[in-house]
This record gives sequence, structure tokens and C-alpha cells, in this order.
Amino acid sequence: MEKLKIGDKLYYKKHSNICKNITYLFATVERLTKTQAILSNGVRLVNLPNLDTFTKKTAYSIVGDFWEKWYIETAEIIDEAKKETERQTIVYWFKNKKFSEDEMCLVYNTFKELGTL
Repeated sequence: MEKLKIGDKLYYKKHSNICKNITYLFATVERLTKTQAILSNGVRLVNLPNLDTFTKKTAYSIVGDFWEKWYIETAEIIDEAKKETERQTIVYWFKNKKFSEDEMCLVYNTFKELGTL
């Protein structure tokens, strides 16, 4: 585990309390002080890596809030974030869409053909 350097890419993953949505925030280390790393979105992190007890990953705590942690960005996390964004888009589309009777028949028949009814 090593300290952050300028240009390191990090992410923060937040689970919603109300629904099953997950929000991903991405940022880059822009500045360093003796003890802190300042991210591109203004978040200040304690530049002291520790092992997160839940995820078993190297984590960096937000200054003044030990429980809020940022992690090193990986390709898997970027894929996860894209899938979650697509899932949320689909859910919101269905929530806001008012189906006509013809559209309902089309959806029903499609599911019937697929054998998922």
C-alpha cells in the first residue's frame, strides 16, 4: 500500500438508502500536501492508505470522516459503473413511460414468444 500521487484515479461508491441504486463518483488527484490529497472535485482525502474491512481493498478516507472511503479506480469498476448507469436508465424509462394498449400487447406477446411469462 502506497500513498497517492498526482494523477492517480480514484472512485467513490455510494449505496442509496431508499432504493437499490448505486452512485459512482470518479476523480483524479490534483494536489498533495504533507498529509492530504486534494481531488479534482474538491474532496480532501487523508493520504494514508488503509485496508477497508468490508471490501478488503486499499482505501483512502475523507478528511474528517473515517467511514467514507475512496478507492483506486480499476477497469472492473468502470464496467460496473456503466452497467449500473444503464440499469438505472432502463428503470427510470419504464417508470416514466405510459404504455398504450397496442404497446402493452406488443410487450406481452414478445414475452410470450420468449417463454418468460
